[in-house]
Amino acid sequence: MANYGWADLDIKIDVTDGGALTSIKTHVRALTVGKRVRLSEENTTAGSTWEAHLLTGIRKMEQCTLEGVYDDTASTGPKAIFETSTHAVTRSFQITLGSTNTIDVESWILDFEAGTPSKGKVTWKATIQPTGTVTLG
Repeated sequence: MANYGWADLDIKIDVTDGGALTSIKTHVRALTVGKRVRLSEENTTAGSTWEAHLLTGIRKMEQCTLEGVYDDTASTGPKAIFETSTHAVTRSFQITLGSTNTIDVESWILDFEAGTPSKGKVTWKATIQPTGTVTLG
């Protein structure tokens, strides 16, 4: 069984609508990948003592968060990618785990913030909301 670490991970996003995927791994120090879930709805019949659920047939990927040390590099830093995005179109987002295991999805950039911790470097955090079909490679 293969074991993968941070060195085996890559995180890419298209900086402009329809643009090439750009690796942002060097700007990210923490990543939370949203769970892929199947949605269900409650379907308990009258008189039941236990709640019952039915699967709806709909799947989704929950929000992803990225964090790192702030960098205002003109075209490739987090500020350029997340804060100055028009937010009018989705962005292609790809996570590679290991050598070939990928997660590809169109996503909305929901928010971006830069903050100063009480000690240390200025940091940033962004939230991405996947939308539509998630392709697992």
